[in-house]
Parts: sequence; C-alpha cells; structure tokens
Amino acid sequence: MNPSHAGSLPLGASFFSYRDIELGLCDIYEFIVCFRLDLDLPELLPQPARISVTVSGGTSSISSVRLTNLSTANGNPGEIIAHDAGSGIYEALVTPQSVTQGTAFVTIATTDGKTYVYRMKQDADWDAGVEHKYEISIK
Repeated sequence: MNPSHAGSLPLGASFFSYRDIELGLCDIYEFIVCFRLDLDLPELLPQPARISVTVSGGTSSISSVRLTNLSTANGNPGEIIAHDAGSGIYEALVTPQSVTQGTAFVTIATTDGKTYVYRMKQDADWDAGVEHKYEISIK
C-alpha cells in the first residue's frame, strides 16, 4: 500500500474486522490494486475470435461439430467441440490465428456414424473480438 496510508488500519485489526475502520473508496481501491499487484498473475490473454458454423441439411442427425487443426501455440487446444446454439448453429471461441486454404477445420459427426470434414476454401485470419461465420450444407 501507499506509505501515506500505511497507518490507516488500527494495530491488531484484521482484514475481516472493519468495525473501527473507516475506509474511503480510494483506500479500498488502493488496497485492491496493491493486493493484486503482489500476486504472481499470468500474462493477460488476447480476446478470442468467435467462430460460428451454420449447418444445413441433415442437422437432426448431428452428434457433434468440432473445430480441428487449431493453433496450439501457448498451450491452446488443437481441437474444440463447438457449442450447439440451436437451429443448426454451432459456436466456439478460439485463439486469434491464421488458417490456410485446404486446412480441415470443421468435422461433423452424425448419429448414424458418418463423418463430414469441411476444408477452408481460402486463407483466413481469425481476428480477436471478431465473429467469423461459415455455412456448411450436408447432402
């Protein structure tokens, strides 16, 4: 804490007993900021990119939609099971990355044992904080 506020807690007071302590908003803010700075916090991670895959045709038999061949830099997973948002829409948050043309990046599994793979038709940069939409038709 700031040395000018070092005497603001009475001798013997604990952080869980504030009966005799009057802290202003700035004192509380300073305590929280100083406390957080003392922790060994990991580096802040970048904001994720949002991937939205809309599947049409045969959607009633889909058991899972997975994003595959993802960048594993910094310990990120190489595969993510997309969330079923309903109405044939599947969503996932991924680390910002570049995906090259021809990369198999969506794998759709059906309840009857079939597997469909969608490959990138062109290079793509999945930017942080941006939603990237893909439409896939199962025939």
